[in-house]
Amino acid sequence: MTPRHRTWRRSSLWRRDRGRRRSDRLVAQVLEPRHAPAIFGVPSLVADIRPGAQGSILQTTSSVGPKADAVLVAGAVALFVAEDRVHGLELWRNGGPAAGTFLVHDIRKGPSGSVPAALFAVGGVAFFSADDGLHGRELWRTDGTPGGTSMVANIATDSGDPADPDTLSSDPRTLAAVDGQVFFTATRPDAGTELWVSDGTPAGTRMVIDLAPGQASGLSTFNQAAVPFGGGLLFAGDDGLRGRELWRTDGSAAGTVPVADVRVGPGGSNPTELTPVGGFVLFAADDGAAGTELWRTDGIDTFLVNNIALDGSDVPTSSFPTGLTRFGDRVVFAADDGVHGREVWVSDGTAVGTALVKDIDESSSGGVPSGSFPARFTVGPAGDRGVAVVYFTAFTAVTGTELWRTDGSVAGTVLVRDVAPGSAGSRPEGLLVAGGTLVFSAERVAGERTLWQSAGDEASTNEFLIGPQSSGAEAEALVAASDRLYFAISDANASGTAATFGREPWQVPYRAGPSDTSPPAVAIAVTPTTLKATTTATVTFEISETGTTFSAAAVTVSGGVLAGFGGDPDGRRFHATFIPDEGFDGLGKIAVAPGAFSDAAGNVNTVGVERTLRIDTVPPGVVAAGPVPSGRYRAGDVITFSVTWSENVVVKGVPFVALTIGTTGRRAYYAGGS
Repeated sequence: MTPRHRTWRRSSLWRRDRGRRRSDRLVAQVLEPRHAPAIFGVPSLVADIRPGAQGSILQTTSSVGPKADAVLVAGAVALFVAEDRVHGLELWRNGGPAAGTFLVHDIRKGPSGSVPAALFAVGGVAFFSADDGLHGRELWRTDGTPGGTSMVANIATDSGDPADPDTLSSDPRTLAAVDGQVFFTATRPDAGTELWVSDGTPAGTRMVIDLAPGQASGLSTFNQAAVPFGGGLLFAGDDGLRGRELWRTDGSAAGTVPVADVRVGPGGSNPTELTPVGGFVLFAADDGAAGTELWRTDGIDTFLVNNIALDGSDVPTSSFPTGLTRFGDRVVFAADDGVHGREVWVSDGTAVGTALVKDIDESSSGGVPSGSFPARFTVGPAGDRGVAVVYFTAFTAVTGTELWRTDGSVAGTVLVRDVAPGSAGSRPEGLLVAGGTLVFSAERVAGERTLWQSAGDEASTNEFLIGPQSSGAEAEALVAASDRLYFAISDANASGTAATFGREPWQVPYRAGPSDTSPPAVAIAVTPTTLKATTTATVTFEISETGTTFSAAAVTVSGGVLAGFGGDPDGRRFHATFIPDEGFDGLGKIAVAPGAFSDAAGNVNTVGVERTLRIDTVPPGVVAAGPVPSGRYRAGDVITFSVTWSENVVVKGVPFVALTIGTTGRRAYYAGGS
């Protein structure tokens, strides 16, 4: 830089001034195509396993999700529970049109059937409970073949000897799979209901720990809260001292320890809705002070995320979070804050990131807000903006219970289609994704539950057509393979009389429709773009779509650091503060490189964006002073000399320079300069 001279003889302050320029801003407009629905072929009957009006697949009652027992193993073989007139309810299979449909194994001879239940797939094997008539209801496994189907272990026996036949049942209920092993609850007369683990062999099946010693139960058949986390299992358990609280285990008794005593004392906080989100788990619990609210743990630190239903009274008021469903780095769920009724909420695991998404039903009764009672949250295919959304059912006084979707924003939370116009609603159930399309059952006509498909908008939400008739009745999606959807259906009318066939398994081939191929884009705005030692810049990142992986890790900076990085609830705008480095004089940069983040469809950003900042945090300094004319000076004489600074300075006020003449201190005041 070129030194500049100033003439000094009076005092004050000076400042640097390089001027300001308007911040540049890239405005990216990306047209986001709607994810096209899957292209379905012609449905066909898998097999008329039980000819006649009754059908082979029974309807069971369930408040959420698919109602019949069906599962997919090895990604291709569909297992489902059905009965013919000979064998009773047993396990059947279909591996596609060429493989045929047949009974896997007649576990309980005769018409009673073993009634397989709680099918749980782990790779190429399915675990389930069944009663063979000799050992009671115990844990079984199958690979979909007769020879590969066997009882894993006879856990509950009168004598304690697993080899003894008896009719006691351990009633196993699978919780989760971790590293190829299955954790489940089982009941034994001497130990109550406790946590068990199995690798699928008798020798590898054992109780993890008798959490509540003796005949008391450490785990509940009603609260089955458990999730894989941190290489082990996080679960709700009661050791008889703390009440039902959060525990974690590595599969050994020594490695089973309490995580947190959320509600001190024997009452227990009864944790439910355990949902992993990255490096932590969100769950609902009651600490006795705030009521049942949203909590968070990483297995070490556990704390209340947000007291949603805080009303200021001394009596705990619960928001009762339910239906927690991971959606990117957030969860959506239903909760009641006491103001809006039970509505859709979203949380990123922080207090500020927990918010009401939308007050869907604003009606009230007797001054009490009604709420839309959202349920059946399902992460589904893209909506009309080409980004992933969460589908759910919600009620309004005008439409009844219908299908909705949300991307976590107010504007992105909409009714998909009013399938049954009027206040009764179509009551969608069994939401399931197949080939980029949401499949569900609904009652367009009261009493006739038919199968529907949707790609997230009204135009693509339609009934399946089976042959020349409508989609039949008592319809229910069972399970989706990579190239076909299995469902159960009959042609019963509203009166329940089947004209041709009862509820039987059907299949329909499909191929995925055109997917979202548009890369996400980012725009960076910086204000101001000229910084000195005492200033910072506000940085805003705007993403072209929601549901991306954009985070602070996608951003590179030079000449400073980013602090306070955070995003809005809709995931489309992020904010940070740029703090310049000390002693830096030059151009700083804030950049997002190509390939730094991706969208929900897996497309990566292909265009990099960079913003520059003019930064000078180096204070000006004196590089030369003088010359001072030689001679003798009296008190009151004026000495004029020049001071050369390291860079351009702007004088403000009357600055001075301290001098020492001999042993006497003096001040030289600024007079002028250029």
